[in-house]
Amino acid sequence: MIYIIVELNHFLIVNFAVAYAFMGEKRIVLRTSQLSHRYSSEEKLSFPDLACTKGQHLLISGKSGVGKTTLLHLLGGLSSIQSGKIWIEEQEMSAMSKSERDAFRGKHIGFIFQQASFIQALNVLDNVLASQYFGAKKVDVDFAMRLLAELGIERFAKRKTNELSGGERQRLAIARALSTSPDLVLADEPTSSLDDENALKVLHLLVSEAEKNDATLVIVTHDNRLKSKFENQVEL
Repeated sequence: MIYIIVELNHFLIVNFAVAYAFMGEKRIVLRTSQLSHRYSSEEKLSFPDLACTKGQHLLISGKSGVGKTTLLHLLGGLSSIQSGKIWIEEQEMSAMSKSERDAFRGKHIGFIFQQASFIQALNVLDNVLASQYFGAKKVDVDFAMRLLAELGIERFAKRKTNELSGGERQRLAIARALSTSPDLVLADEPTSSLDDENALKVLHLLVSEAEKNDATLVIVTHDNRLKSKFENQVEL
């Protein structure tokens, strides 16, 4: 991997938009160009250009308030793009309508929110299957159960989600995000509220499950404990 360091808004960042030209023959899954966002009269948030190949892992770090969650919501198609462009699997999300982005996200992107919410009327397994259904993917019970088993929560498959502990709910969120075999997994602050031991466990699960499914993984966090665990990093 070749890193090119550039100056942007007085921060040093790794500019993957330039570096991706040197990534060999691996397919580019995520690419952005001149992305920015503004909330009403607040100062404009400008983001570095990014490029990630198939199966690559990227850590985006920075203090609270610098726009980490905003960037993740833009990448996942949850927020409308005001300025700049985003390509996922060479599809330009910035040219899509909201409904088109929603459909595209269901098929190609797995999202792990900082505070996961589930369908309370459904049990653990059915929450995973619902993700496949709403993503217009084949409803595959065997694959869903394999994910739950790999994450150590298969014995809770028939339980309601409100019966799970916080750590078990996080594992379910990972299973749900991976259940559609997404090309891109986006995780928002997955370890910030955890102690050292559990933070490393969750990180290991995220990385190992993404690798098993050959998914590109992007984590945004202000958790400095993760910095030593990632080769590819961008600081906002």
